[in-house]
Amino acid sequence: MMITVNDKKDFIKWFLSSYTLAKKEAAWLLTYIASNDKILEKVHFVEDIHDLPKSLFISSECVTLTPFKFYKKIVSLLM
Repeated sequence: MMITVNDKKDFIKWFLSSYTLAKKEAAWLLTYIASNDKILEKVHFVEDIHDLPKSLFISSECVTLTPFKFYKKIVSLLM
């Protein structure tokens, strides 16, 4: 099944309207990603980020997980 750029935009809009993110910067980033088709072509939404070379982990306020984390190979940045 092919997920289109418009499907990804719709998902981001739904996610942002349905959940309050623990870090407002994560909402800004998702809004920016949704506005850029070239970036969205490269974005994939997954349930598990382990063993991926680059990933963003974004949490809503309704969970106690890390609010925002960026992974790139072995380097990680917590916010």
